[in-house]
Amino acid sequence: MPMNPQMMMRNMMEMMWQASNDSNMMRLCKSMMSAPLFLDSPAIILAQAESLGLSEEQKQKLFDIENEARQKARSVLTAEQTKSMGEIPDEPVAIMEMCQQMCAEMAPMMRMMMGGQGDPQARKP
Repeated sequence: MPMNPQMMMRNMMEMMWQASNDSNMMRLCKSMMSAPLFLDSPAIILAQAESLGLSEEQKQKLFDIENEARQKARSVLTAEQTKSMGEIPDEPVAIMEMCQQMCAEMAPMMRMMMGGQGDPQARKP
């Protein structure tokens, strides 16, 4: 029986948890995968900066709006909630970057699951 998308996502997240030693990375990854995205948000508009032909002034204004919103969002949290969020990178992180990092961490485990060794160099033809 084929897996539905939710089952596939749960399986992938479980594999990522098993492969990763970085609980902060996993928390961030899970949060980003669950975050609702508005297609007209500053971050999404900035991601299209080149195709939209945004000027440097427009990009800076969008960064400023994004930073103001982040500050306001953090002001809603209690000190305990802020602490439980863990380390937040200063620079924006694209979901694709996080996926690439997680794939690199998962590669040895995936090779082992497929019957190979954890290190591709260790395999003998």
